[in-house]
Amino acid sequence: RDVPPCGAVSRVQIAVTPIGPKLPKFQAYHSSIIIGGIEFSWSAQGISRNHGTASHNMLRQQLGRSTTILEAGSHTVDIAAFSMRMNRFFQVGTYDFLRKNCNAFTDVALYCVAGQRLPKKYRYLESVGRSADKHTRLVQAISGGKYRPNPRADGFELEAAAREIDRDRTTCLAMAQPMRAGIRF
Repeated sequence: RDVPPCGAVSRVQIAVTPIGPKLPKFQAYHSSIIIGGIEFSWSAQGISRNHGTASHNMLRQQLGRSTTILEAGSHTVDIAAFSMRMNRFFQVGTYDFLRKNCNAFTDVALYCVAGQRLPKKYRYLESVGRSADKHTRLVQAISGGKYRPNPRADGFELEAAAREIDRDRTTCLAMAQPMRAGIRF
């Protein structure tokens, strides 16, 4: 079987698991993207590549949280080109809990391969926290100093990353399509 020049057609999914306290409308999430059964996730250690939903396992096992899988369709994905593009945006040492976290990675990765964005509800709490911390340092105060903005994440903006992807967009990257409802396990 011949592989298309830009890669192979792969099923694209998003995995999301609630983290932290359960509060109405104020729920934090861990997210990752799954391309052809391979999970790509982002943390302070950099980009990880695993089978299934490995980065969510501890949350399910130790915290009893359910992981939801959102279907993003089937797309032609060149994994090498995808990895290079993500490594350009998400280098080791640039992780920031509020400004450049797993959800920022998933949003950019999903836009890169499927032309879709991570639904805003999965980034809502951190956007509120980011805004509050920018103007009042509230998250830094509440965390007792445990959260400190990572200066290596300064200048990272999701919309700028999306514009750069649009400039680089080739036939290997999909145009926008709606995301389908998820399943839980």
